[in-house]
Amino acid sequence: MIIPKSDLPRVVVVGGGFAGLALARNLLKQDVQMVLLDRHNYHTFQPLLYQVSTSGLEPDSIAYPLRKITRSSDRCFFRLTEVKSISAEKIPFTPVLVILSTIIWSSRRVQKLISSEMIVLKNMECG
Repeated sequence: MIIPKSDLPRVVVVGGGFAGLALARNLLKQDVQMVLLDRHNYHTFQPLLYQVSTSGLEPDSIAYPLRKITRSSDRCFFRLTEVKSISAEKIPFTPVLVILSTIIWSSRRVQKLISSEMIVLKNMECG
C-alpha cells in the first residue's frame, strides 16, 4: 500500500521499541502524518522476557502488534522494513522530520562512528 500524499507535515519514526512507541502514541494526538518503520511487526516487552523463558507467561503476553497503533488513525502508517542507511535522495517521499529510535549500541565501532553526530540524553558516566 502506498502512503497517500498529504498536506500535513510527515514524520518518519524508525524503530518500534519503547521510545518509538511512546513517540508514535504522542504523534497520534498531533496534526501530522506519521510513518512508523520497524524490521519486526511487533514490539516485545523485554523486561518480562525472562518470565516467558521460565514458562511464567505466554509469548503473546509480551508482544504487541505495531500495526494496532497505526490502525486507529488514517494519518498513521506502519511499514515492515529494515533501515540500513538513510539517503535523502532515495526516500520516496519528503519527510519533515526523521527520528531514529533504534538500539544501535551493538559495538564500540558503531559508537565511535556516530558519537560525534548524536545527542546523548544519559549515560553511565552521568550517573
